Amino acid sequence: MRGLLARRRRPTQTIVSLTFDDGWSGQYEHARPLLAAHEMRATLFVNSNLVGTADRMTWDELETMAAEDHEIGGHSLDHPDLTSLEHDEAQRQVCEDRNALVARGIRPQSFAYPGGAYDAATAAIVARCGYTSARAAWGLRKLEQPHGDRRPLTERIPPSNAYAILTPCCLWSTTTLGTLRQYVQAAERQGGGWVPLVFHRVCDDCGGETPAPSITPSTFSAFLGWLASRASTGTVVETVADVVSRRFP
Repeated sequence: MRGLLARRRRPTQTIVSLTFDDGWSGQYEHARPLLAAHEMRATLFVNSNLVGTADRMTWDELETMAAEDHEIGGHSLDHPDLTSLEHDEAQRQVCEDRNALVARGIRPQSFAYPGGAYDAATAAIVARCGYTSARAAWGLRKLEQPHGDRRPLTERIPPSNAYAILTPCCLWSTTTLGTLRQYVQAAERQGGGWVPLVFHRVCDDCGGETPAPSITPSTFSAFLGWLASRASTGTVVETVADVVSRRFP
């Protein structure tokens, strides 16, 4: 009996996934060299119709990151709220986006719902279009961990619903290194699990809304360095596809 229980027990590892939405150019210019310096891989969710437009990565840059073993996933053609669309248009946004990535030699497995908006019909479309998972943009405890937030700190490994992967919300320009570290440490203390973080722009002065969905290169670099130091405690960085494909006895 003890051997059977041991085989069924879930490992207490903490896995952090560094996911990036929208294909912003700073993800290539700033995040890519920092990830390389720490030998870490990220998951980038891109809108194929926006590739090569103002302040977005080009196809050459995306293909370079794919060649460097970063995961490239879908995020729809144009970033609409998929739940607000008629079925055929929602399906076109998801399937044609994936087809555009495949045409570039990319084999996308993971999808991220634009704005985190999804329902059962949207999840079914994502599955039919050939994706093996889909990520939301909320659902776990907030990064700032406000008093009274009783939601889980982590997703399961692998997730119980691969088409409704939950994440902490939200990472803004005001989010500190200390906040990111404290969240991961809290996950470690509770026994481990999956922490899929959602990044957008990586820049020093992104402009636009305040606070902006962004992180500075210096804060991101410091966070990666800190994560690297946690490897000895069982905290590691993996892509979304790697986590979803995990199978424990």
